[in-house]
Amino acid sequence: MAALHPIYLNDDLSAWERRALELKVSPPLMEQAGAKAAIRAIALARAHPGPFRIVTGRGNNGGDGLVVARILHEQGVPCEVMQVYDGPPGAADALLAWHKAQSAGVALVPFRDALDDSALIVDAIFGSGLNRAPKAEAKDAIEAINRARQKGVPVLALDVPSGLVGNTGVALAPTVCADETVSFLAIKPGLYTGQGPDFCGRIVIAPLSPVPDIATPGFLNDPLAFKALLRRRKKDSNKGSFGTIAVIGGARGSTGAVLLAARAALFCGAGKVFVQMLADQPLSVDLVHPELMLQATIDLDHADVVVIGPGLGQSEEAKEVLQRVLAAKLPAVFDADALNLMSRERQLLSQLHGRAAATVLTPHPLEAARLLDEPIDKVQGDRVSAALRLATRHNAVVILKGTGSIIAEPSGRFAINPSGNPGLASGGTGDVLSGVCGALLGQGQAAFDTVLCACFIHGDGADRLVAAGVGPIGMTASELIPAIRASLNHRVASYS
Repeated sequence: MAALHPIYLNDDLSAWERRALELKVSPPLMEQAGAKAAIRAIALARAHPGPFRIVTGRGNNGGDGLVVARILHEQGVPCEVMQVYDGPPGAADALLAWHKAQSAGVALVPFRDALDDSALIVDAIFGSGLNRAPKAEAKDAIEAINRARQKGVPVLALDVPSGLVGNTGVALAPTVCADETVSFLAIKPGLYTGQGPDFCGRIVIAPLSPVPDIATPGFLNDPLAFKALLRRRKKDSNKGSFGTIAVIGGARGSTGAVLLAARAALFCGAGKVFVQMLADQPLSVDLVHPELMLQATIDLDHADVVVIGPGLGQSEEAKEVLQRVLAAKLPAVFDADALNLMSRERQLLSQLHGRAAATVLTPHPLEAARLLDEPIDKVQGDRVSAALRLATRHNAVVILKGTGSIIAEPSGRFAINPSGNPGLASGGTGDVLSGVCGALLGQGQAAFDTVLCACFIHGDGADRLVAAGVGPIGMTASELIPAIRASLNHRVASYS
């Protein structure tokens, strides 16, 4: 069975590359990377008489590109290396690759804005360690590559698209927009979160040998990570076997939010779902799903899990109910206005810190910024770091929502969720996620694993809708709920 894909930060990978040099790995990592990228280049190129153009920088990313060019040339593929900077590369390995390319007869020419007739452009300007915006010649080259792509020339990025920060997913201006990115050794966080997915195109992971043996706390979320949850139900089951979920929120004007969360909990297998609305005139029944039990006040002693926040509001009554939940000795999911109240009231945060039961926080970036008391740009500037700070500070499992949601726990372990699409960028989908988390927590599994499952099937449900022609434009949270149920049942059938 395939293993989970680990996620490494740049410092870890750089350390491994230095160690590979000391071990005299054969073939060298750069040769392995170039060989794998050459295969992807041939597969991606259009049927066109023009040459393959490999645009290189001074560093090791440029060295990878030089190896690609040499291998293509040796296979009889017309190609030329366009050097963004004059003269040979500065990095030692890249310099060796430059000399080998010269000796093999590869055409090495200065960069020029003449790319439109290319069969393929290989972006080998900057690697994953870039931390400042491209300037001068590099800026001009990136802009030229993007113009050619707009005219139909495919672009293959090596490791990360030039301009993208590998650790964070921040796209510095300008950044290459690739059709495919081949990531060497392992996954970099920025490929899957933040702005990264808008620039990477299809992501191909190219492991090199030997694989890094550096311990990493990060991985790409996958059903393999939570397969222990994916069990067929015993025939000898009853509604008490699958948890009683209390869902609290729904102040005046926001009753839909709490109903979405409650319905999602119902569709994800909760045995019983109670709903408490804070509206002046709360509903007594959900006519769409009368299975939900709507009550004026929920006795938390009779619940296994509580979800609080969707449509809760920030009234004194909301604060009092939140205090009661914080004091309860049962697993809890805190979303939306519950998070906003806690960020405003430090006393509530103190209660949060003191909880012994499993705690899940589901902030979007602005809510995370409020909880951390820092600008949203800092949160989005390093989403992995922000999620880990939240998890550690508040002793909770955290979902930092957004493109490539980050799931983090206080131990430092984290995952990036790859499922989902822009259809989730609509009101109510976050409420649905909180209900999914509540339902799965109610079935007695560890909070981190439960949240991995909830995030994956939430995004997978959205992907299923798009595959069926529903969205992403106009996808609604209500449509998402049965699609999540389908995803969960599919995964259970696949892994049981």
